[in-house]
Amino acid sequence: MRITNQIQDYNIHKIHYNPNFCANRIAVAEPVIDGVARKIEIFSIGKKDYPFLKKILARIDLKKMLPSFANKPNFDVWNELIAVAGDVLGHTKKQRAYLAVCDKKTCGIIITNNNRKKGNLGILASIPVDVEKQIKGAGSSLMTAYLDLAANRKLKFITLEPIINGPTNAVGFYERHNFSFPDTRASLMKIVYRDILKTLNRNKEELNYQSLKNNKIDTNLEYYLDT
Repeated sequence: MRITNQIQDYNIHKIHYNPNFCANRIAVAEPVIDGVARKIEIFSIGKKDYPFLKKILARIDLKKMLPSFANKPNFDVWNELIAVAGDVLGHTKKQRAYLAVCDKKTCGIIITNNNRKKGNLGILASIPVDVEKQIKGAGSSLMTAYLDLAANRKLKFITLEPIINGPTNAVGFYERHNFSFPDTRASLMKIVYRDILKTLNRNKEELNYQSLKNNKIDTNLEYYLDT
């Protein structure tokens, strides 16, 4: 992922919106991890939500939140990925962004671009909710939200460029969601429509994932979140 280029390109084309964080809740997942059910809410992020969300992402300091990870090789790649997520919000017209929330705390974000029946997953990052506390299943719940969108729009395929040199096994995560490299020389991973449907159905069952319609919360999400 060419993070530096994305930041430079964004700074040339900055877009400003008035704060009004009223995202739409599109799904709820309740994965059972280590015998404990965890409720994860998925919100679709709109243009008016960007300023407040950028502030949330800018305040995240992974070295303070995950001191046990701080000495892992390339740990800063994760921090940089979250920073880029804030920077690229609103960068393209076809962009879609989803936020994962657990116990009213932000636990992950996904940013995608979709055009002419083709999808691209630009950024998927988990976010700790407290010191040494990550929400297992947040990444898979966000992925499921995107696969649900892809299925509804009948995207022919989705591509992504995994971070190879990060502190976690990103390739392994995407492989569990049926993404693969078209050939050994490829830098992009890909999933086609039939596998999108198969993975979506499996994920919905495993995560106890339920899509919602017309499910806006009663208050401004800025006050709903515990920030």
